[in-house]
Amino acid sequence: MFPSMLNKLIYTVGFGWAIRIAGFIVVACLIFATLVIDARLPPRKSGRFLDFAVFKDLPFTVYTFGAAFVWLGLYLPIFVSLLRAMDFVFEVRCS
Repeated sequence: MFPSMLNKLIYTVGFGWAIRIAGFIVVACLIFATLVIDARLPPRKSGRFLDFAVFKDLPFTVYTFGAAFVWLGLYLPIFVSLLRAMDFVFEVRCS
């Protein structure tokens, strides 16, 4: 829905107002959701913000570190290649 809406709006009102209108729609949906949604669970008792005891569970720990390495492997080459291209004085739009 958003790509087709933005495509029509860009040609009718321009890029700036198309993005603003999309933002207004998102804000309206968020306000509606904030007013309608109710908490499913009772509030948690106050305690430590970070609880490192969860890392005692081996499958969770392996999954967490594995997911972190996957994200590093996915996005790090994109940013490193851009920085390397800038080191070799290529234009940013070409890299």
